Amino acid sequence: MYVVRPDSTAEMRAVVVRRTVDGEAVIGEGLQAGETVVTDGQLRVVPGGPVVGQVRLEPEPPRAGEAVRPPAARAPDGGAAEAAAGRPGP
Repeated sequence: MYVVRPDSTAEMRAVVVRRTVDGEAVIGEGLQAGETVVTDGQLRVVPGGPVVGQVRLEPEPPRAGEAVRPPAARAPDGGAAEAAAGRPGP
C-alpha cells in the first residue's frame, strides 16, 4: 500500500488487514489515523514519486470495530487515492 507523505510523495507501506466487511478492508496494523493512502492508480505510483489530488474528511471518527471508507486524492497519473482514518471525500 502507498501512503502519501506530508510532502505529497508516496511511501510504500506494509499493512495487516484484520478482516473485510461488505468489500471494505479493516486495517489492523501499518497505518495511523489521518494518513492518506492511494487507492487507485497504484501501478503507476513509485516510492518517493509525487502524489497530487483531493482529500475527503470523515464527519466523525469511526467507532471501534467499524470499517473505514478512506477519502480520495489523485496520483500523478490522475488515479484516485483515498485517505485512511479521518479524512472524508468529496
